[in-house]
Amino acid sequence: MEDSAISYSQNVKRQHHKFNKTLNPLVTLLTTISILLIGLLSACGPSPEELAAFQTVTAIAAFTPTPLPSPTQAGITSDQDLTSIIESATDGDVITLAPGVFTLTHGLNLNKNLTLIGAGAAQTTITTTIPYSEITTMLMFSGSGTLTFKGIKMEYAGNDPAAVLFMQSGNLVLEDCILTGATLSASGKQNGAISMANDATAVIRNSQIAGSLNRMDPENPQKIPGGIFLAGTNKLNLEGSSITDSYIGVYAYGQAQVTITGGRLSHNYSALTLLETATASISDSIFSNCLGSCIVTVDDSQATISDNTFRDAPERLAIQVTGNSKAQIIHNAFTNFMSAIIFMDNASGEAVENTLEGFNNIGIVVESSSAPTLSNNIFSPGTNNQEKAIGILYQDSAAGEARDNHFSNLFLGISVKDDASPLLDSNTIGSCFMGISYSGNAKGIANKNIIRFGETGILIDAPALPVITNNSIQAYSFALSSDPEDWINQLNTSGNDLTSGPPEIVVVTITPTP
Repeated sequence: MEDSAISYSQNVKRQHHKFNKTLNPLVTLLTTISILLIGLLSACGPSPEELAAFQTVTAIAAFTPTPLPSPTQAGITSDQDLTSIIESATDGDVITLAPGVFTLTHGLNLNKNLTLIGAGAAQTTITTTIPYSEITTMLMFSGSGTLTFKGIKMEYAGNDPAAVLFMQSGNLVLEDCILTGATLSASGKQNGAISMANDATAVIRNSQIAGSLNRMDPENPQKIPGGIFLAGTNKLNLEGSSITDSYIGVYAYGQAQVTITGGRLSHNYSALTLLETATASISDSIFSNCLGSCIVTVDDSQATISDNTFRDAPERLAIQVTGNSKAQIIHNAFTNFMSAIIFMDNASGEAVENTLEGFNNIGIVVESSSAPTLSNNIFSPGTNNQEKAIGILYQDSAAGEARDNHFSNLFLGISVKDDASPLLDSNTIGSCFMGISYSGNAKGIANKNIIRFGETGILIDAPALPVITNNSIQAYSFALSSDPEDWINQLNTSGNDLTSGPPEIVVVTITPTP
């Protein structure tokens, strides 16, 4: 028996060393996150000098949507001078375009209520090679009313730096449109397919905002111009639309407000980045193939992220909550990511009723001084990742609580290290090599957790001092153990139901009766 105990003790230490090695990818991950975040913040958006050109203050009238006028059926044709037609249009005009490519003589500043209706984004295109003379954009709106496009593709084809559409003021309505062709700015930063300033608003329905793959920075191929940029008190409502192949899908700062419903955001470095006090509500959307982090919140921004699907970025993060920002992450599905969620700095919020499948490293990371609530989430990476996957990692001075979560087929359910001190309450951990691990100066409470079918239930490495109470643990080897072995005597371990060793197998023979 003594030899067996020594052998197991050595095995536990080998597995513990193995566990420590599994954390090494996290260091790389977090270093990468820091580099990516710094690069994202420094490389996006025009420089202050460039942005100053967009900041002409204009009084904004209240936006009251009105039904579209009935256009004439014939429409103008591409051999007519669309530049002159738009310049001579009167307030409230509806311009109907037949199928074809309409090449503007130069970029335009529109300052009146106009509606342009095409035959469909696949049939009607507006383009130019010369941006508007005063602003680096193809089209600009400086009025106080509404500019509406429907069934049109707008593509900037010039070589000079330009956005596709700049809303200095007023209201934009896009329906069934495609926007593409944005360039990098003169300083090599992003112009955005759509740029907005002041109090401008935009409603975009069933449209596509496409990045310019042929205009990327050759030295930084991830910097593909495109997406939507918001500042000031802009409001963006994106409904059933897609943003693809852009360095930044939506970039919002100031007091901007973003609403995304039914969106499809794919192959973007960051699909959504919020800074300063910007806010966002994102629901029923699909985020896929992100090249950085799909959603990043910074500063004091806030986001509600619910009922979305995040998938197909096995070396990247889905959601990154940083600074003093707050995120409500509710009922989302995460599949095939390195990690699904990270709370860092002083970030707060909650992750509730999410399903995390197929993550390659750590499901949720809580670090620095962040203290979110994590409840009723399901962690199940599958058998292919069982040897290295960790459900939740608390490190640094992180706190908060993890309650009523379910973990299965992981190497480790919950890891608490450094000076972290979370409350772990009523979680269910099954078929994981190890249920809960404490190391470093970790503290906190583990209470009423159920841990089954693992090698070790809870392992405490000195000098960690958690409180372990009222847990029900059955482990194949040790239900509750410490390193060194007598360190367990320093801890409060009252009220636990502990069973060590393989479960008893009871064979019942039933004899049939006539």
